[in-house]
Amino acid sequence: MTTTPENFISPQSWMKHRDAVQTLLSADDENLQAAYRAIDVRNEQLVATSVRTQPAARHVLVKMLDASLQAPMSTDLPTQCWNVSLDKSALVRTLLEWCTSLYRPGFTKVYVSSRLLMVWSTFGLDVTAAVLDFVDADPLKELGRKTSTYHLVAELVRSGLFSVSHYIQWLIARGGLHDPADVAPDGPSSTRLLVELPVHVLTESLKTMRANLLSRAAYSVEDETTDAANAITCLKATLGMPLEDGEVVNRKPMPVVRLAKRIKNSSRALKTEIGAWIRTNVIVELEREQKEAKEGPDMQPTTFNAIRTILEAAEDFVILALFLSNVCRTSNVEILASCADTISYHLPTIEAGGSAKIMFDLLMARLRSIVEEQGIAARPLLASLANLAPKIPGLEALGLQLKQELVRNDRSTAVDACSPVSDNMAARLQDEEGELHEEIEKLLMNGTSLDRNTMNRLFQTVVLRLQSGWEAPDEKHRAYAALLTRLRLFDEKHFDTILTKWIFQLRNMKDRPPIRQLFPLLVSLGCLSFSIILATASSEASHSSSQGPSSKYSQEVVQVMTLPVTSNGLLTPEEAYRFSILQSQVPKSHLTEMLALIRSALTEYASCRSRGEVQNLAFDDPDVRTRLMGLLGSLVLADSNAVSKALAIKSPDPAVVKLIDSITTRLLIPTSTEDTQISFDQILELTNEFTLPFTKLKLSLSLASGDTSFDAQERMQSHLELFSKAMDSAIDARNITWTGMLPCLSPEITQHLKNRAQARFLDILPSAKVAAPVGRSQEQSIQMAENLLSVIDTIIRGGSMGRPPQLVPAMVDKLADMWEILGSGDQASKAAMLSHWLPSLLTFLTLHTSTFDTSKASNEVRAKALLVLSGILQELDAMCLPDTPLPVALSQRVFDLALLLVDNLADDVRLQCVRALRETTSDSRLRYLFSFAPSPSENLMLAHKEKPAPGERPRGTGLLGVNALAWQAQQVPERLTLFTFRRWEILNEPTPNVGENDTSLSLTLFDAIKLQ
Repeated sequence: MTTTPENFISPQSWMKHRDAVQTLLSADDENLQAAYRAIDVRNEQLVATSVRTQPAARHVLVKMLDASLQAPMSTDLPTQCWNVSLDKSALVRTLLEWCTSLYRPGFTKVYVSSRLLMVWSTFGLDVTAAVLDFVDADPLKELGRKTSTYHLVAELVRSGLFSVSHYIQWLIARGGLHDPADVAPDGPSSTRLLVELPVHVLTESLKTMRANLLSRAAYSVEDETTDAANAITCLKATLGMPLEDGEVVNRKPMPVVRLAKRIKNSSRALKTEIGAWIRTNVIVELEREQKEAKEGPDMQPTTFNAIRTILEAAEDFVILALFLSNVCRTSNVEILASCADTISYHLPTIEAGGSAKIMFDLLMARLRSIVEEQGIAARPLLASLANLAPKIPGLEALGLQLKQELVRNDRSTAVDACSPVSDNMAARLQDEEGELHEEIEKLLMNGTSLDRNTMNRLFQTVVLRLQSGWEAPDEKHRAYAALLTRLRLFDEKHFDTILTKWIFQLRNMKDRPPIRQLFPLLVSLGCLSFSIILATASSEASHSSSQGPSSKYSQEVVQVMTLPVTSNGLLTPEEAYRFSILQSQVPKSHLTEMLALIRSALTEYASCRSRGEVQNLAFDDPDVRTRLMGLLGSLVLADSNAVSKALAIKSPDPAVVKLIDSITTRLLIPTSTEDTQISFDQILELTNEFTLPFTKLKLSLSLASGDTSFDAQERMQSHLELFSKAMDSAIDARNITWTGMLPCLSPEITQHLKNRAQARFLDILPSAKVAAPVGRSQEQSIQMAENLLSVIDTIIRGGSMGRPPQLVPAMVDKLADMWEILGSGDQASKAAMLSHWLPSLLTFLTLHTSTFDTSKASNEVRAKALLVLSGILQELDAMCLPDTPLPVALSQRVFDLALLLVDNLADDVRLQCVRALRETTSDSRLRYLFSFAPSPSENLMLAHKEKPAPGERPRGTGLLGVNALAWQAQQVPERLTLFTFRRWEILNEPTPNVGENDTSLSLTLFDAIKLQ
């Protein structure tokens, strides 16, 4: 690796085995590690999917970041993102823009960004300067973007990555604060940030400086302190903790839900103050109890639920993770199960801090211990861990094992206090239900099998009793639901079949209550699955009836899928939380079915309004519509193509088309109204890396709803012309971000645009045969070439052209033109070639090296490219411009590309290349490249001592010579020529014949020098 790294330049093999190679290297051997990194970079440059032009690098980075919102981030994500681009300032800015984007909801993005910046700071990044540059350059007009910025800075301050003193000095240098508008909630983020800082981590001197600056803007720090103290007092009262002297609560303790709502609407400074207080007064106490008691800390479930609710409202998931990691050591099974449920609900956010897997291991250890001590009592924890494990990468097999163990546990469980037919359950089913209770108890005592006729009869009996109590649901309602859950264990497949039939009957009943009162309990107890609910709400099922409650059933199901469930006396807080977990998993596990449901619900809603049925429509509720938009937004981020396919289904009802058009417009423009119309050009103008999934959706729907009077061919031609004009206009305007949507288009359109961009790119490259264009400077040409290269890069990366890109003769001709300029051009042309044109063309060629066919034409194109690259390699070695350093890195890149092209080259074509180069070069790299060994007589040169002309300097001789710089150290200038052995000059073995070898050796050989 250190002496002949070329042996490791094989992208396909390297990407497959590099991790194994790295494990064999000593971490203390810096030279070997440096060689490994250099080889890795060289191979990365040769992978077509790793070629990242701007803004392609932004697109790649955003795509990697978006993946962290769908699943827990990997440990190497920060390093992968850091390696996306060499422009680190642009890299950090893209990360901050992503973190504050309104098109990326939730808090996970804040903690992912904080984790990345923490790792990047170890690479030398000045986090404070990067954040201040960002808030200075971006006005952040939207409140949501400001809130995300304050949240991120608060996390950075808490971790010591953001310097508050530097920020205060920065503010003072800009003139300080003078206007109350500077610190208002809707004021500039660069100044309002001073209010939102976490005060509890500041030193006294910084607190004083902050107070002085804020006082000049008429902001009272004393009032801020009083508000924080009042919030802590209310929190103590709600948690039932003793108050200190002087703390008075004027009213009874505030309910947790109400207090959480107030905290959620507070400033970031107050939220961090709440988190700091919980850490100091709750978590530290838990740590103390853990040290004193071997069985772990003791806490009531109500206290746990209250603290969890408060921290979730404060959006402080660092403190929440710390709280969970301490509570995980308790012996209370219900609290341990709640810990697992909390991790499951916030897994991507908690794992951004790197603690989810650690806490899972703690909970698994507690599960094993409790199973040994308490047996079946560990069932709640087992169920929660079985749900959590499959979500953590690498634990899928363990998750399956836990689920199997849970099923075995439930089927073999005897009648006990936790069983639906226990003594407690029997008390709820007295009187007329006594016979049903006795029958099921006998079945359970006789085994775990049940014939289908008996199951059908019992199911109908329980369901009829369940339906009879719909008007006033009570404990019996819960007991019947638990009986159904127990009944399901006998034959899950058959039970789900008869349950599905009952749900179909249920949707057509006119006197049933809203399903939001029925389904959550059945789902949380494990009797009813979301897959059955989605199946009964499909578009095919919706045709069963067009009137009555069934015509609104899909909308009701959307309510169940989106609205939070409350504990209404039937569901315990733990069950309500567990339902929320299952609810959040549906869009990921049943994306296609979820899209079908939304499409069906929108069709249903539009049809109801068209018929004049405007009473009790779920989508008229602003909360439901807001949550539906949020759900659709998350689905678009997960798979915009699937959303487009689901919503683009033709509908004969124009009201449905209008409704879908309005929704997709609002996804792209949140402030739009139902009547807002958006043109094709506006879609392109709104496109950036963050709106890209939504503009792709809007664009695909616009193209799908084209004028049906044209035939397919005419529509295709119209689309080609439309995109061609848009591409030309965007490139001329230096705005090519919208090209990220090109991979979602048809192969015909993307192939057409790729060919058009490729032709323009090749035309703009300099050539000794064609004069430079008039009216366009070299800088403008370079910028346009970079834009065109980004378009080509984006299209090829999307892989939607229908066939892989291939090298064509026109590309090699341009490469030959550059060789000619390097060999005979002026100094300025050579400098531009080294700095811009040659690197761009090498990038362009690399994009076309993903696959090679075995045709004769393909081999000939590659052979010609190899010969030209060999010549360029020699020219670069012999070049030494006054203002340009020896282009070693560029020469290495040329050689690496040649290594990639020569792989699997036909033997006859390779031998032709060898014959063309054998007599013209002695470069060992080319011998390695084409796999031919030197003959013993090679590398012999004759040195002719000559007197140099005045002012003459030695120069390189390109492909036909050797680098003259190697001879500058000699005192007498020499002219070198190749020395070729002739057969008659070679000495034979001595013979007794006199005179045979007298003149067999040319005396000029004594002036020859062998070059190594």
